Parts: sequence; C-alpha cells; structure tokens
Amino acid sequence: MAMWRSVVKAVAFIGLLAFAASAGEVYFQGAADWEPPPLYHGNAFAPGGVGGAWWWVYEPLFVYLPGPGDTIPSGVFAGRDRMIPRLGVSYDDTPEAFVVHLRRNVVWHDGMPFTAKDVWCTFVFGYLKNWAIWNYLEAIEIPDDYTVVFRWKSPTPFAKLLIAQNVILWPYHIYGKWAERVDLNVPSSEEPNKTVTEELLNFKPEKPIGTGPFMLKEVTASDMLLLKFPDYWAADKVDFDGVKILRWTNNYVVWGYLLGGELDAGHPATRRDITEAILNLPGMRLATPTDLGGFCLAFNLRETLPDGEPNPFRELKFRQAIAYAIDRAELAEACYWAGLPITDYATGLLESMRASWGVTDEWMAANLTNYSYDPEKAARLLTELGYKKGPDGIWEDSQGNDLKFSLVCHAGYSDWVIAIDDIASQLKEFGIIIEPETRPGSIYWTSIRAGNFELCMEWTATSWGFAHPWAELRRTLHKDGDTAKTVDITAIDILGPDGQPVDTTALVDELGATFDLENQVELIKSLAWIHNENLLVLPFVEKRIMIFHREGVRVTGWPALDDPAWLLAPGGIERCYTTFMVEDVIEPVK
Repeated sequence: MAMWRSVVKAVAFIGLLAFAASAGEVYFQGAADWEPPPLYHGNAFAPGGVGGAWWWVYEPLFVYLPGPGDTIPSGVFAGRDRMIPRLGVSYDDTPEAFVVHLRRNVVWHDGMPFTAKDVWCTFVFGYLKNWAIWNYLEAIEIPDDYTVVFRWKSPTPFAKLLIAQNVILWPYHIYGKWAERVDLNVPSSEEPNKTVTEELLNFKPEKPIGTGPFMLKEVTASDMLLLKFPDYWAADKVDFDGVKILRWTNNYVVWGYLLGGELDAGHPATRRDITEAILNLPGMRLATPTDLGGFCLAFNLRETLPDGEPNPFRELKFRQAIAYAIDRAELAEACYWAGLPITDYATGLLESMRASWGVTDEWMAANLTNYSYDPEKAARLLTELGYKKGPDGIWEDSQGNDLKFSLVCHAGYSDWVIAIDDIASQLKEFGIIIEPETRPGSIYWTSIRAGNFELCMEWTATSWGFAHPWAELRRTLHKDGDTAKTVDITAIDILGPDGQPVDTTALVDELGATFDLENQVELIKSLAWIHNENLLVLPFVEKRIMIFHREGVRVTGWPALDDPAWLLAPGGIERCYTTFMVEDVIEPVK
C-alpha cells in the first residue's frame, strides 16, 4: 500500500511540474476527467468535449441553491435569494413567462460581447438535446440584446430551476449558423434538425470558449491548466491566478492525489480507512451533503438481450426475485458506507426527503411491495416461473441453461466496481452467475443507453439542482430521463394501480406543471407506487458526496461543514467551487 501511494504521488507531482507556477501565483488544484488529446475538443455538444473544464469556463444565468422557500436561511449566503446572479442579474417570474435581464459588459474568452442571442442559441441546442425545459417552453424571445423571455406553453413551478440548471455553452457568433436552421416544431430526430445535429457532432474546435472566470490554456493526458480570464466581469473578486486539474481516471488515483497533498478539494467515494488517513492531513476537512441522487441496479427491459437471446428481465417476477436475493444493506455498506442505505422499497425518491412528500414509512408499509432481503421468497418466485436449481446449486431455465448474466459498470467509479463485485458474490451464493465487467467512462454511458448490457449500474432519484421529486422520478419514469433510456421504459407496459398500462411520461410532465401542493403530493405518491411496483431498477443507496477540502494551505474561507451552500455541489461540484470564488467566499492563502 505504501509503495502504491508513493507511485501515485509521484505521478501527480510529475504532472504538476509541467505547469509550474510563477513566484507569488496561487492556483486552485482539483481533479476531474476528460478525453485526453487528440480526442479532446471544445464543443460541449459532441461527445468528448470540454470535460473537467466545464464549470470553470462556462456560466449559467443564475446559480440555484436548492431548498425550501425563496431565501437561503443560513450560512455564507444567508438572506440571499436562492437564484444567485451570474450572467443574469435579475428576473421577472410570471405564469406566462420568465424574463431574464442579462449582465452587461460581459465578453466571451475570444473577446466577442455576450448578448441575448447567445442565450437563445444555447437553449435552441437544448431542444436538440431534449432538455427538460422544452416540455413546458413555447418559445424564447429576445426583445433586445440584454433581455430574454422564456414564454411557457405550460406554466411550471420549476421555472427558476429549469432556467438555472443549464449553463450558456454555445456563443451565437460561432454556433449561430446552426441554431438558425433548427426547427422547433419538429422532433430533433427529424429534418432539418437531424442534419444540424450530425454537423454539430462533427464540429470539434480545439478549446472551449466560455464567459467564465477561467479560460483553458493547455490540456494533456494527465493535466489541465486554466488561467484567470482578465476580462471576466467579476475578475476583481476572483483572487486565484488559475486552476490546475489532475486527471481523474478512477477514485484510487484521486485518493493518491489527496494523500499526497496535491488537491485543495476532491470528492472521491472513499473507504473508511482511506478516509481516516486523508483526514490526518493538516487542515483537511470532510463535508458530506446529500448528492441529491443514488445508485441502483438497472435491468435491460428490451425485447431481447444484446446476444439476441430472450430477455427474462422483462418479467416482473424475475426482477422481483433478483431484488429479494440481494442484501441491500450489505451492498450499501460495502460500496458506499457514507450514504443512506435503501433496503426495503424502490420508490425512486431520495431516502432523506421522501417523507416530507407523504411517502412515509407508514404509507409505504400500507401501500407498497416490500423488497427487503428474502432469498426464500426469491427462490419461490423463480420456481413459479419454471426455473429450478441444478445439482451444482445454480438456477437453470427449462432448457437446462444456467442463469448467467453480465453486470457492467463505469470503470472509473470505484464504488460501483465494489458494488458489482458484491452483487456478483451475493447472487452466486443464491445460485445465479454474474460476470462483472467494467467499461471506460468514454464509452460507458453511450453503450448502456444503446442497450448494450444485461445488468448495469445507474443513477437513480437524481435531483441535482432541484431537490424535488419531479426531477427524481423523471430520471426513470420519463421517456427522456437518462435511466429511463438505459432500461428503455418504452419496451414494456408499465402498469398502474388498476392493472392497466399507464403513461408515466405524461404523469411526470403533469407533476412538472402542477402548482398546487396537495396535487403534487398525490402525483408523487402515484409515481412512487408505479416505480416500486414495476421495479424498473433496484435502488440501494442514496449517495452523500464526500467533499474533502483543505483549509489554510493554499485555500482559506471554506464554509462550515453544515452550511447549506454545499448543496451547490450535486450534479457539478466545480459549480460549488466557482461560486465560492466569484462570491468572494474562498480565497488563496498568500
């Protein structure tokens, strides 16, 4: 172990040598992932673009700090509106439209002025990307260079959140020639949008151009260097000379960076013993806010498995048998001890917040199927389906074939790697053979969304930037939700309480357009029932982000560990760091 740490530390140090700072300069040091050159490029629309530079070079209109009410109750932003201004300075929110008044005298990194056309261009491309906001948006109007009107076809209580969650990525002076050809009246898969999308996917400039506080200087296979943008609108508040990022290939490597003192902040999922070692470093602290998301085992629901064989996961009882055969408490402890285990139900809601929306322990016990660990019940279900155990203790189908499946995860997520090994061990003991497989992050998401898996690891109940069940349930029950695409919810009939097929996409959209709190609660309960009873995925832990950050070495001013400001981290932790810089919360030690 000591030798391994030394090697990782040496690798990190060698990488830093390439970007040696001048005397007196202070660089924030972090870790992130990106496609190494020559694959790296600067177009956020195409795979492989931007990577870890994202929140450093780009900005949203507002940064939204999720939570109840319109005002932040405590901490470094106490008394502030939850919509913290960035490229927008103020807004008018009505049922008909959301009007954003833009900041003046902002320029892109290439010196071109930032205007309302850039916002329009970005959200038009968002239409091609099926951004959630377009379920409610009728049109975007730009009456002048510094006003943007988001006009609703269906008013939504999540207007602020939908506006704030997207960064302004595509400057009109570069991408406008494509944006002008987009037809907002036809699906993104139809012409002319199909051709526009193909052209955008093939456009790969060398570096990203943003309006953010830092601009990309250099990127290699191991390091990324960003320098402070001298013409940034809040340059006087950003006291760091730049940002140095070490490449995050997996969590083990980041443990080495942290143990070697190379990072000012990092958030790898970390074993208990390694956590204790990291916290022994002078000034090191650990914040653990909810990540507003969790981990789940996802079932491929398509007609056949990737090898063309019949797919048993389409049968609800088969999925239930898998659920009963896995001890989720053991699984959660093994792969993410700092999280909140989900051991009984599968509501698709965050464990820490579900009760406030009526999905209490009592309601679940009275209305939902309980999937607590019960291998005997799992065996009964498989027997009912015609499976039987062979002489070697492995379950077989009616043709005598062993039940054997692959289980794939992202190679860079050490917690997921541990999870698939633990699941494989548990199911082998039960009598099902699981073959764990890891895939590089560069291909993982595209491969599982294309259905190239049997079982896989996925995110569940993600509410990044929202902290509301609408976003959590949309992940799996809306046809455009990422996990819904992975499992392909359109491939089976999803049944409601009456036993009839139900359109979950329509229900999620209805929830997103409902202002009445009582109606929201009833819709949330209905969707939680559907999520649980159809068991499209098996959630097992709500993640708490382990944000290691070092006070007083290169950076000072970090918020208290219980400050609600840390909820800026879920879904984009660098958003948290950049906001702390721009709002003058953290500063360099000089």
